[in-house]
Order: sequence, then C-alpha cells, then structure tokens
Amino acid sequence: MSTRQKRIISLICMLFLLSIIYAEDNDIFRIVGSGTKKEVEQAIENGADLNVIKNATVYIQKNGSEILSLKKESEKEYIKVSITVLMYAASNSQNPEIIKLLLEKGGDANLTSNDGKTAFDYAGENNFLKKTKVYWKLNDLRYKK
Repeated sequence: MSTRQKRIISLICMLFLLSIIYAEDNDIFRIVGSGTKKEVEQAIENGADLNVIKNATVYIQKNGSEILSLKKESEKEYIKVSITVLMYAASNSQNPEIIKLLLEKGGDANLTSNDGKTAFDYAGENNFLKKTKVYWKLNDLRYKK
C-alpha cells in the first residue's frame, strides 16, 4: 500500500472518529473538528483558548494507517501527542474558513506538537485543506516567528 493510500485511509478514519467523539457543547476541539464557522466564532466569543494544549492519541491501525483522536480507543499500538486547537482543526476540519478564523483570532501556527508537527504539517495530511489558500498561509507563517 502506498503512502498516499495510507494517508487517504487515515483521513477517512479520522473523519469517521469525529462522528463518534462525545464532548461538552463548549469543547473548542469538537467544534473546530465538526462544527460550523458560526459555532467556532461563538466559542471564541465565549472565551475559548485557541492555544490550549490537549492530549490526543495517534492510533496505529492494523493496516498501518494513523488516526488522530481525542477519544480513548482500545488499540494496542499508539502514540500520545499534545496538540493545539489549530493543529486539531488542521487535521480534522473540512472547512478552510475555520482555519482562517482561528489564525485571525490568535491561533499560533508556529507551535509544535510533541512529535514535532505544526498545523501546516497536519493540514498537509488533510485533503480538504491541502493546497488551499489557508494551507499556503500556514506554510508562510512557519517562517514568521
């Protein structure tokens, strides 16, 4: 199986997991992953911290694909990562406008997860964001520290 095929399977699995993640209604991570731009705006107005770090898990599936999840699963092989709201949105959102909003409202594109990835790296694995204007904006921000 090629790397590209593994990434596509990984994305499909991540999107599936989003549909089963249960969180509080004010959970900014859940909202940026599956909510609307208006819901994200409301969460920010209510004081959501865009640069908060939350623990997530990258599960290694039997087929070698990876799934970034905030929900605990029973897989044996996994890697714990610490991510920001922007990183989670870059990995899971289908809406580039949400990433743009997070950047406008103070999301830090230069923060890295404990495995060394930035929001740009996660966006590069998300076919809904890859090569969009916001993807290239994240790229440019990597050089503006």
